[in-house]
Amino acid sequence: MNSIFKWYSENYEKIVTQEITIILSILGVTITIFTVLHSFIINKEIAVKSFEKIIKESKVCPYEYSEIKFGKKYIANSKKLNNHILRIILLSAIVFVIIEFDYLLVKNYYLSFILQLAHHLNMSLRSISILYIYQSILQ
Repeated sequence: MNSIFKWYSENYEKIVTQEITIILSILGVTITIFTVLHSFIINKEIAVKSFEKIIKESKVCPYEYSEIKFGKKYIANSKKLNNHILRIILLSAIVFVIIEFDYLLVKNYYLSFILQLAHHLNMSLRSISILYIYQSILQ
């Protein structure tokens, strides 16, 4: 284990620079996905409201009922997915701040190493959960 920390401390600057680049890339991509998905949710909510208005005017058609049912399910699943994405954004921002703080002020190799391992594990688990939720939306 000491050899890992020795190697890590020798390559600390390169590793932290790459880690910061990865975190900022993840932040950029997840913020983009979050905003696009949020706009889809808003558009679907507007469509569902318009179908509900048509039904209230007693122009009943099975198409509107199915669109409302599908729209509400889509909105619920998309909001769940967007909540996970928002958690990734917040987690990445917190980890970025901690790594920057550690890199600029503390330079504690052990803390940085453990934090980066935890971050990668968490991001992997979050990515798997997002793929699962995305798959459930498509079904």
